[in-house]
Amino acid sequence: MVVGRLLRAARAVLDAPFAQPRSRETLFSFASPAALDAFYAYSDEQDGGRSAAVWRHEARDGGIGVFCGHLDTGFDAALEADARATPASFAGARMVRSGYASVRSMEPAPFGELDEFDGVALVVRSDSRPYVVNIKTARFMQDTQEVFQALVPPPPPSPPAQDAPHATAAAARPRRLQPGEMGAWREVRIPWDAFRLTWRGFVQPQDIKLDPRRIESVGIALYAADPAHADIGYAAMREGPFTLELRAIEAYADIPGSSADRGMRVTQSILRAPAG
Repeated sequence: MVVGRLLRAARAVLDAPFAQPRSRETLFSFASPAALDAFYAYSDEQDGGRSAAVWRHEARDGGIGVFCGHLDTGFDAALEADARATPASFAGARMVRSGYASVRSMEPAPFGELDEFDGVALVVRSDSRPYVVNIKTARFMQDTQEVFQALVPPPPPSPPAQDAPHATAAAARPRRLQPGEMGAWREVRIPWDAFRLTWRGFVQPQDIKLDPRRIESVGIALYAADPAHADIGYAAMREGPFTLELRAIEAYADIPGSSADRGMRVTQSILRAPAG
């Protein structure tokens, strides 16, 4: 028996260099209400804007986090003046337009280095808006961070009805979601290379890559973007209500395949709705 244990231990040591790397790691799961405590919501309201953001739990679909609210590009001049006077403001900078809301994880991130993975995957259900994933990473200088952003595309068009043999040509085409309409559950995969360094929403010219060993927080945001400065690639986002539902955020690895095969493309696939 002792000899058998020694042989198994020796075999494990010999096999270790050839072990398959992990293909998935759950970073956040929102099945329980307590899981939402690792995130918090905020909006331009803290700087004098009029947008509102809510982060709440719902038990349906196996337990989900719901990020919802209202996007508004206006701002209150008196509140904005008070915000500029606080130490948290941008050194007295004056607001000229508004319209953003976000939910993000507390810092530091509760997981380790992710360099063995190829990117982040969101199990998400959302309205017809595009959203943005924000990842903050620690820089080499103390107390500084870099913000990387990547687009979460709107849900794909719904397939045409299959039970209408005499449907018109218009009905036979895939149908895009209408404003406020929710899409299906989907998994959105975003490779690390798709994230671009930004500052206050503007892509920076430096060719700096996201370092998955230094992630400090992960978040989701939406902005009322100026179409003349849509640097991330999203169109101008309209005012009004928004809703995004989240089941999990995971790190994924493309196995098999080398880093040269991974590419920079954001992909999405429709998932079967969970029970409950």
